Amino acid sequence: QDFKRGYAVTIDFDSARFRNEIYRCETSVGVKLLFTNLIQDISSAYESVSNRSNYIDELLDLMERNYQDPNLNIDGLANMVGLSVSHMQNIFKTATGHSISSHLRNLRLQRAAKLLEETELSAGDIAARTGFGNTNYFYTVFKKHFSITPNEYRTKMKHK
Repeated sequence: QDFKRGYAVTIDFDSARFRNEIYRCETSVGVKLLFTNLIQDISSAYESVSNRSNYIDELLDLMERNYQDPNLNIDGLANMVGLSVSHMQNIFKTATGHSISSHLRNLRLQRAAKLLEETELSAGDIAARTGFGNTNYFYTVFKKHFSITPNEYRTKMKHK
């Protein structure tokens, strides 16, 4: 799944205060210093966005490579990328529009659907291979997502 990598850059900026500071400057050097500081603040904000983008790319890659592990969870991912759970969840949701847990669950479901289409593995084996630790949970989540059971999905895809 492709995500748009667009990030809003925000900084605290009070234009009225900035204008007043310019009026209080007695020399052009003072005005230049104000603008230089503003540019540095903007640059820092963009650098922060770039760092967030790197975290998102790393998280997506980690989930892609490790989705089969039923022990892969939000705490483990946060530990792997070196962020707090809440900060990681916030930047992921802001960047993708989805929670980490829903992205991981959807990734697992897409891989499970592909295995149902391409193999004769049992639903229990597919659940285990796609990181669903519990077959009953897999059936429940699969049916909620696709509106049919895994076995019904396999049958439907064979008759396509």
